[in-house]
Amino acid sequence: WLLKEDDEIIGETMNTILQPQLSFVIMDQHTGEVKAICGGRGQKTGSLTLNRATNTPRQPGSAFKVLSSFAPALDACGATLGTVYYDGPYTVGTKSFRNWYYGHLTCFSQEHMQTFGYLCAMLPLVEELYETKEEQKEALKTYSAFFNTEPQLGTVIVGMTAGLEEAKANGEEIDGEMINGIRAGLMGPVAGIGDSLLVGTLIPILLGVALGMSSGGSPLGAIFYIIVYNLVLTLGMRLLYYKGYQLGGKAVEMIVGEKANAIRESVIMLGTIVIGAVAATWISITTPMVLPGDIALQEGVLDTIFPKILPLAAVMFCYWLMSKRKMAPTTVMLILVAVALVGVLLGFFDPQLSY
Repeated sequence: WLLKEDDEIIGETMNTILQPQLSFVIMDQHTGEVKAICGGRGQKTGSLTLNRATNTPRQPGSAFKVLSSFAPALDACGATLGTVYYDGPYTVGTKSFRNWYYGHLTCFSQEHMQTFGYLCAMLPLVEELYETKEEQKEALKTYSAFFNTEPQLGTVIVGMTAGLEEAKANGEEIDGEMINGIRAGLMGPVAGIGDSLLVGTLIPILLGVALGMSSGGSPLGAIFYIIVYNLVLTLGMRLLYYKGYQLGGKAVEMIVGEKANAIRESVIMLGTIVIGAVAATWISITTPMVLPGDIALQEGVLDTIFPKILPLAAVMFCYWLMSKRKMAPTTVMLILVAVALVGVLLGFFDPQLSY
């Protein structure tokens, strides 16, 4: 409708040079003060024209990658312009959680218990975070120390250390000693809580319901127990793992700082208290020896000085052998058997055997 037949076009000329545009704002990250602003490239030819830094808000998208990732990688991490980056979906805890769920008792023994299971859980994560075999080997040394806890509730510890290990690989001020200290300090309290919740609460409740459903020889009780128990454990362990992973990331802010030592020492102290209480409750060592004058050594002497002094002496003796003399737990158990045998022969211990 603009042009009609027989209309004469006198002139139509348009010269355009397409040029890419940009805009940026530089701010002081400590004060929020704007230090510089650029609304577009090229010479300013007019007033109140389009300012792309203030008048065209848009989602920054991959523009941040240049400043947040690629520039630091080129500057400090050995990356080059030819470095290939894997651009695919990755979930940090999928393989790690699966390995812990199925293999927390891998190569279980009285000497190592869940140590190898923990190593299996951390292996996929370490292989993903570190490129060289030397870095992977060094990272796995952190998890070669003894570990044992209630495996279901203890999943939160695995998730937490996964988050801390990822933060460590990303350059946070976290070392293997700090991770291992938190791991060792938490396994005692978590074991006590887990045994109470699962063995002392959840399992008896489920068994009570299952037994009620099994009246008359019905298999519904067994089916109910198998399905509900595994469903609760699977969903619960998965939830705990990823909550622990999130807490591990947030814990970086608390662990790295002035309160780092206080937090670490507090967690380790809590674990020490729990282990001490467990030792006093579970270890029972008494002597039937009677001193001259018909005085019972246990009730008349030892208990008046310090109740449960023999269990305390046994725990401290084992601690001295393993920490100071560097003996293996198996060797310490053999020494305890020898001490018990000599004590029975001397009449200090009573095996309470009847023939």
